[in-house]
Amino acid sequence: MKPLLVPTDFSASAINAAKYAGDMAVAINADLYLLHVLQLPVSTTEVPLTDELFEDMQDAAKSDMSNLKAELDKHTGGKVNIFTLIETGSIEHEIEEFCVRRNPFAVIMGSKKNGAERFMFGSNALYAIKHLHHPLMIIPNDVSFHNMRKIVLACDLSDVNKSIPIDTLKEIQQAFHSTFDVLNVNKKNISDLKSNLEFILLKDLLKDLYPTYHFNIANTVEEGISHFLENHDIDLLVLIPKRHNVFEFHQSHTKKMVLKGAVPILAIHG
Repeated sequence: MKPLLVPTDFSASAINAAKYAGDMAVAINADLYLLHVLQLPVSTTEVPLTDELFEDMQDAAKSDMSNLKAELDKHTGGKVNIFTLIETGSIEHEIEEFCVRRNPFAVIMGSKKNGAERFMFGSNALYAIKHLHHPLMIIPNDVSFHNMRKIVLACDLSDVNKSIPIDTLKEIQQAFHSTFDVLNVNKKNISDLKSNLEFILLKDLLKDLYPTYHFNIANTVEEGISHFLENHDIDLLVLIPKRHNVFEFHQSHTKKMVLKGAVPILAIHG
């Protein structure tokens, strides 16, 4: 099984995501990598980084990482191989470098909801959604892992052959033995959508997943997805961020769902 990567800043939300990842690693028999990045000052207005200050940062990171690993060893009952990485640079670059080298099953990050906390680590998660071309799971604060029996894929009906990451979806289904729902949110009449050529292509593409299809009419994408989640017992919401699509799951839609969500979100680029 491919490994799981958890970037961490040792905050409460990041530790919760690490525990979630630990439980997932037990469930799918995966190794777990913890990554902390010492980010150097880039502005001349910031405090100069002396050798002494850098050594203090390293010592603090090593201590925090050791404590987190011990906590996760206890949390998982020692059932997971846990590896720790402390790098220097930008967190975005180090995540991408790891993904190139190890091709993880998923990168798992915490999502914060308040002010400065969101700015410090939540902004990294949002950056990763836009730029990282590996499966990225965002874990809301206080959400714990349980087997992903029910997964909903939210998608539009636009260029589905190129935008739907079918191989990744099959890998997820095989790992968790999940059932899939597929949700489309639109302002149009449902009968028009079911005769849409893209929908016919989508059904053929996803046939091996045996999904159930749902069509929600709503004024906004967020409204339609939120209404669906409120009325269905869903373990994971899969979104497909798109850089150029002006409608669904553009970065702004995904960002809103991440910041307000109470369900783990898996963002996968097609």
